[in-house]
Amino acid sequence: MKKFIIISVFIFLASNAFSQSISPKDSLSFFSLSTNIGIQIPASDIANRFGVNSNIGLGILYKKKSNLLLGISGNFLFGNNVKEDNLINGILNENEQIVDYNGQIATIRIFERGFQAYGHIGKIFPVFNSNPNSGIILLLGSGVLQHKIFYESIGERTPQLSDEYKKGYDRLSNGLSLNQFIGYIHFNNNKKINFYAGFDFSQAWTKNRRSYNFDTMSADNTLYFDSLNGFKTAWILPLYKKSKNQFFYY
Repeated sequence: MKKFIIISVFIFLASNAFSQSISPKDSLSFFSLSTNIGIQIPASDIANRFGVNSNIGLGILYKKKSNLLLGISGNFLFGNNVKEDNLINGILNENEQIVDYNGQIATIRIFERGFQAYGHIGKIFPVFNSNPNSGIILLLGSGVLQHKIFYESIGERTPQLSDEYKKGYDRLSNGLSLNQFIGYIHFNNNKKINFYAGFDFSQAWTKNRRSYNFDTMSADNTLYFDSLNGFKTAWILPLYKKSKNQFFYY
């Protein structure tokens, strides 16, 4: 999280540190870096386990003069709405509490954690004629989705939920995922304000990767279908090449 914040601040400052203008008539070829933030609503099987989650991530895009886009991205998923919160009932006492090794009542917090990683291909469709590098953006991606239930024991004094025992309750799942994004992308002529925003959709075919679940005392070999749908926005740092007549560099 700290690294993400540092990178985000760097991109924001770098994108505002230079004010050279670009010709609004030129469709350019260049790389760009981005930091994004979004919110996702789960559907299908994953909706039985988690509620709404947030995500933050980083991306790299290469834009060709034809407005064809190629890129990669990675997002960290996090949330505190865990619906499947009865998995550790077997280690609770009669008062539905966990006792640590000092005989004290342990404080256990439960969260959602995960990530998405994709390779992308897409295109920009200019709509306002003010800048051929800006417009409606469509991206298609494929990669991986992973999610799990994260148990946090305050003070780390709970042997029932040690790092090894957590694996029997966390439902670590991952698998092939597809991603679609549609929105608007803007590259400012003076390079100060560059962003995209739009709707993000993901579908994944996931399996539980743990060999044994302690609560069911069995393995889970089911193939699940997970869907995440939401809104995402990003701040972009374009990396323009030098030209003979104008200089665009960072």
